[in-house]
Amino acid sequence: MRIPIQIRRSDSSKLHLGANALLHTFHMFWGFVCFSLLLGSCSKVDVPKGTPSCIKKKIRNTICTDSVFEFQYHGYRVFLFNSDSECRDGISELYSEKCEWVCSPSGGMTGLGDNLCPDFFQQATGKTTIWTK
Repeated sequence: MRIPIQIRRSDSSKLHLGANALLHTFHMFWGFVCFSLLLGSCSKVDVPKGTPSCIKKKIRNTICTDSVFEFQYHGYRVFLFNSDSECRDGISELYSEKCEWVCSPSGGMTGLGDNLCPDFFQQATGKTTIWTK
């Protein structure tokens, strides 16, 4: 069913645009936007060789992270995703090299994280920058 939309011109002629044409234009616009976002999310992440692929993927898909650091913590290789200062109550997240969530050592409303690894900043060693925004 076509619903005609009438636009009056100064010469009194009528231009009929079907709702289908408007819907098609709308879909084309949002399809382009979604494609652009998808293409941008597939961009290459410049990280040191040997960085686990799941960490690279997390960096590509991050929104509120401004830096990622690698540490040794209690004998394990871990990656700290620091929250961007623009994100309210941003919380840092610590992941294992297999992308398993470990804890949140800082940030949040108190700035102290989730208190699941309160010794992180005292015990973590070998800080290496992996990525910065």
